[in-house]
Amino acid sequence: MCYNTFPFPDISQKQKDEITKLVLGVLDEREKHSQKTLAQLYDPNKMPEGLQKAHQTLDVKRMQKLGK
Repeated sequence: MCYNTFPFPDISQKQKDEITKLVLGVLDEREKHSQKTLAQLYDPNKMPEGLQKAHQTLDVKRMQKLGK
């Protein structure tokens, strides 16, 4: 698996731990639907509700923590 890199500000270990917990929540939700491809999981019209909520939570917390 490959991730795109982007500039990331210095954050505290506590912030890293909180973001890591939320990322793991996204991965846990994806695991619940392991029979589906990523394309199926991320179809905007068919995305599982739990996965959508996990991403929304991660996005909101990331914006709060990073000020973006």
